Amino acid sequence: MLNIYARTGDTEAVVYWWHEMLRAGIPADRVSYNTLLKAFARSGDIVGAERWLQEMVDQGIDADMVTYNALIAASARVGDIRR
Repeated sequence: MLNIYARTGDTEAVVYWWHEMLRAGIPADRVSYNTLLKAFARSGDIVGAERWLQEMVDQGIDADMVTYNALIAASARVGDIRR
């Protein structure tokens, strides 16, 4: 479900299903965090993407190339190449 909504940039739906996933006892991993970041990147919400990156790091999950590509895409979408 996360990926379906992430592809459209529907951050509200992605966050809803994220919480449902956790409530169902499915632990968050790098793939699920990257999917969240993809949604925020597609919507152009760089602040939201950075917030989820911080959450990912706080949970002890290392960022990877996919993570950073999502952040670069978010920055490019809003035209902020300095981030």
